[in-house]
Amino acid sequence: MYYMFHSLLCMRKSFKILFLPTEIWNLFKCRKILLITIPILVLALSCLIIISVVPTSDAVFSSVSFLGFVVYVIFFVTGFGPIPNMLCAEIFPTRVRGICIGICQAAMWVTNILVTELFPSLDATLGTAMTFAFFAFFCIVAWIFVYVKVPETKGMPLEVIVEIFAIRAADRKKSSAAAKHTSKETEKKAEM
Repeated sequence: MYYMFHSLLCMRKSFKILFLPTEIWNLFKCRKILLITIPILVLALSCLIIISVVPTSDAVFSSVSFLGFVVYVIFFVTGFGPIPNMLCAEIFPTRVRGICIGICQAAMWVTNILVTELFPSLDATLGTAMTFAFFAFFCIVAWIFVYVKVPETKGMPLEVIVEIFAIRAADRKKSSAAAKHTSKETEKKAEM
């Protein structure tokens, strides 16, 4: 019985690497994970771009391509894949959460279908390097969006998260109202 228990304990320690994304999610905040993993996705895509452009031997090409792909998949699974789903579940108020999550999921599925369908045609039209550059560009845009717009939600109650978005919306409304007021004053001065 002891040996069986000991072997199960060793197996659990051995397979801990399989649960690494879960451990990372527990240690770090969602926004921080995205801000760390998206640049690594860009770096992996950059490796794929460079290896597609630079003439190398088949062994080097295969090794670097495989390594770039593996790094991309590992960091996508750790950050950019699941965290948007987690954020969608956290940021919407309870009364509209179901509808909003449905809209977010539909947008994610449409995007997944677009990536799947566009990749072969982009690869045939633009070439491999430009196709990976296209996707790297959108990763950079996503990083800027996360940095500018996505608040940290880990450990916050739903009421606080809703209040953060309400304050941002009120500030945006005030600034647009002030801009309209300023433009009306400018028009009046121009007429005189």
